[in-house]
Amino acid sequence: MSLMLSHQQRMREQKKRVEAGQPEPEKPDMLKTAPTGLVGTQQLLALLDKALEQDLKSLKGINSRERKAEVKRQLVEKYTTYVERLKAVSATHDLLGWYLVWLFDIGEMDTAVEYGLWCVREGVALPERFNRDVKTFVADAILEWTDVQFEAGHSVQPYFAAVLNNADGMCCQPWDLPDEVTAKFYRQQGLVLARAEKFTAAVDVLEEALSLGAKVKTALADARKKAANR
Repeated sequence: MSLMLSHQQRMREQKKRVEAGQPEPEKPDMLKTAPTGLVGTQQLLALLDKALEQDLKSLKGINSRERKAEVKRQLVEKYTTYVERLKAVSATHDLLGWYLVWLFDIGEMDTAVEYGLWCVREGVALPERFNRDVKTFVADAILEWTDVQFEAGHSVQPYFAAVLNNADGMCCQPWDLPDEVTAKFYRQQGLVLARAEKFTAAVDVLEEALSLGAKVKTALADARKKAANR
């Protein structure tokens, strides 16, 4: 059978499965053959190269945001064991960066924050297509999530505080972040404090945010007024 006819036959079979509501046949997982132990690390890295390339190509071909999020959840589940293996032998691979991105994308905040702080400590690099270092990525990701949660009236803790404490150097060496990112942290912290009616503390933080260029004049004026009336 020619390649064209073979391809057409596969397409017809796939169409029949879809119409019948049957799942796609499982493809063999090349990672299941990955060797264990230090001796197999290079082989594991090579297998991860191939598997990740295939999965990223498949992900890129999905237009539906909902379907893309579902696939990212599947990828997180698929690669968790291999991320732990890479961590155990202190190996570097693009998977470590992609795994971080996927965790924040699907909103797995418990794991995303813990793993993100580990990535910062270990100096994990993001994949080349990202124009940021891992500190800035984690900071941006938590700020984006916090903004959505705060506007919806939900608590942003403990995740926001965990990242802020690291970024601001309350528990370790301060992160070297762009001023605009630091300004966003102070702005959000000021808003959180104001909502908790800690107006004096909110004023201090919002003044710092303003000095770095954050748009907080209205929030700052309101916090000053309420602090003065206490």
